[in-house]
Amino acid sequence: MTARPLPEEWRQPIAAWEQQLRADGFTDGTVYDRIRAVRRAAHAFAGCPWQVTSEGLTGYADEQPWSAQTRGTWLRNVRLFYEFAVTKGWTDRTPTPDRYAALVRQPQATIWAVELAAWAGWLAASGQSPNTVKLRTYVLRRLACAHPEWGPWELGADDLAGWLGGLGVGPAALRVARQSLRAFYRWGAATGRVRVDPSAELPAVRHPRALPRPVPDTVIVSALEEADERQRDAIELGAVAGLRRSEIARARTDDLTRRPDGWWLRVVGKGGQARDVPLPDELGDRLASRPAGWLFPNGKGGHLTAAYLGRLMRGRLAEHWTPHTLRHRFASTAYAAQRDYRAVQELLGHANVNTTMIYTAVPEGARRAAVTAAAIIG
Repeated sequence: MTARPLPEEWRQPIAAWEQQLRADGFTDGTVYDRIRAVRRAAHAFAGCPWQVTSEGLTGYADEQPWSAQTRGTWLRNVRLFYEFAVTKGWTDRTPTPDRYAALVRQPQATIWAVELAAWAGWLAASGQSPNTVKLRTYVLRRLACAHPEWGPWELGADDLAGWLGGLGVGPAALRVARQSLRAFYRWGAATGRVRVDPSAELPAVRHPRALPRPVPDTVIVSALEEADERQRDAIELGAVAGLRRSEIARARTDDLTRRPDGWWLRVVGKGGQARDVPLPDELGDRLASRPAGWLFPNGKGGHLTAAYLGRLMRGRLAEHWTPHTLRHRFASTAYAAQRDYRAVQELLGHANVNTTMIYTAVPEGARRAAVTAAAIIG
C-alpha cells in the first residue's frame, strides 16, 4: 500500500525532521510514530505548515475518536515537529499548546502516567540502575494514588509534606520517599514543567543513629553446619567478604581472579560501582571450582533473585538474624583488625564513610581501654 503523497509545502520540512531524528539516534519505531503524526497534520492542513493555528490543531484533535492518551501523544509529536522548525528558522512560533498544556484535557491519572514514564526515561538516561528507577517511580505512583484529583504540577509543599507525614513508615523509608520527591520535582523544574519546586522546602528527615547488629560467630558456625552448598557459599560471602545479597546473587565465576596474594572477586554494587574484594583461599578455591557462569544460577540461564537468595540464607540463620547483619559482622571484624574505616568503607562499597560507621561495632574492650588511657594524668 502506497502512502498518500504529502502536500508540497510539507514535504521538505518533514523530510528534514526525519533525517534529524535518525541522526539523533531515535529508533525506527519512534521515528515512524512521530513522522506519521506530522503526516496526519499535513493532510489535515494542506496549506503552508507555518500558518496552522493552535485552535485548528486542538479542534482537529477534538474531532477524532481518540482516547485522551492518543490525543495527547499526537499533539506532543506535532509540537516536537514545530519546535524543530523553530530551531531551523522556518517559523518563529509553535502553534500547539505549550509544552505540557497538551495534557490538560487528559484524566489526572493519565497525566501522572505520562510524566512518570518521561521521568523514568530521564533517570535511566542518567545512569540510574533499574532498581533505583523502579523504587523512585513507585514512590511517585503512591503519591499519585493519594491525589487522584490533581496532576503532579498542581501539588504544593503542604500537599507533599502532608503526604509524607501520613505514610506511617520508619525514618529510613521516609528518607527514601523524600529523596524521590526531591528528585522528581527538581526534574520538573529543570525541564520547565513547574516554575517553583514544591519539594524544595520539605523538612529533612531526622534519622536516629542506628546501632550495628553483627551476627555472632556462634550463629554463623551453626548455620554453616546445617547449610547446603548454595546456602554455605552465600552466607560466607556475606560474613567474610561483606557482600550485599543482591551482589551475591549476581556473582559469576569469571568475576574471580587469582593474584599473587590470593583470590579476589570483582563486585558490582549500587549505582553500578565496581570494587574488588579479597576472599579467603578456601572460599576462593571452592567458588572457582563451580561450573562456569553464575555462582547462583536459577536453572533458566539467569541468576537467583536477591529476594529468593535472601530467603535461602535466612532459612539457616537463627532467630532475627538476616543477610544484612552478616555485613555488619564483616564490617565490625574488619575494623577491629586494622582500625581503618576507609578500608572497610571500600570493602563494603559505601559512598560515605558515615554509613560504614553505622555498620561497625566498637571492638570489645576498646572503650574501657580508652578510659583507662585517659585516666593517666601527668
